[in-house]
Amino acid sequence: HEIRGPKSLFEVLSAAGGLKPDAGNTIHITHQKENGPIPLPNARLDASGEFYVAEVKVKSVIEGRNPQENIAVLPHDVISVPKGDMIYVIGAVHRSGGFVLDEKDAISILEALSLAEGLEHDAGPSGAKILRLDADGKSRTEIPVDVKKILAGKSPDVSLVANDVLFLPTSASKNAAMRGLEAAIALSTAAVYRF
Repeated sequence: HEIRGPKSLFEVLSAAGGLKPDAGNTIHITHQKENGPIPLPNARLDASGEFYVAEVKVKSVIEGRNPQENIAVLPHDVISVPKGDMIYVIGAVHRSGGFVLDEKDAISILEALSLAEGLEHDAGPSGAKILRLDADGKSRTEIPVDVKKILAGKSPDVSLVANDVLFLPTSASKNAAMRGLEAAIALSTAAVYRF
């Protein structure tokens, strides 16, 4: 983005449209060496010795906790915010999707279910699975997990790490019961309005 006049880090991020929902936890700042060091405690020269680099935590920016991190952005500075590490919750939940790990390396299944706004009425939490990327990054291992026992406090909670997929299936027996109930309601409703 072309900027005119002095701009702060927050102003530049705002001019770029703000942070996307899948933004990572850290804002990276690259600054040409001839412009002097970046006025942040973690500033250092990069491996080439040509640029100063520093990081600012996204949460700190959003909450405005450290006003000194709102540094002046100079010409040719590069501000980048990589995509964040995510976990995914799919299946019989109210809000399937990906959730950013924020500043954590992992979250619990209970936290993930809270983000997914809980289980659907026809969920089969006993048959849940974590699909975890293997070391090769190409295939996934299925890890069975009994979410019903976790919710009841009968099993310890399990951590989800970056790129994990928590799959909550529907319960065949609950589905059959719901289809039967829906059919009964449809028949009784149809009988009331039939002439």
